[in-house]
Amino acid sequence: MIKKKIEKILKTKIIIHKLKIYNESKKHNTTPNLKNTHFKIIIVSDDFFKIKLIDRHRKIHLLLSKYIYEHTIKSLSIHTYTISEWNNNKNIHLLKSSICINKTHLT
Repeated sequence: MIKKKIEKILKTKIIIHKLKIYNESKKHNTTPNLKNTHFKIIIVSDDFFKIKLIDRHRKIHLLLSKYIYEHTIKSLSIHTYTISEWNNNKNIHLLKSSICINKTHLT
């Protein structure tokens, strides 16, 4: 399963304090064969200390690039925090995912 592969890759390359991976495929307008393609990842690690948000995301994208380029992962929402950022933000549990819009409704 792709979720387990994502977890293994991230845990191999990042010292993780907290990791949550949510399969959000059901929330998106996908066909049944794409039921494991949309993910939200929350990572708490002091490996992100003094690293800009864009560079944190680049790191995650680079680690998962094989699955992104093969289109195994079609949508990826990434939330990265240091331990201090995580502990100081009281509203982190309210992280919301975006809603996938069916392109046929945009005409």
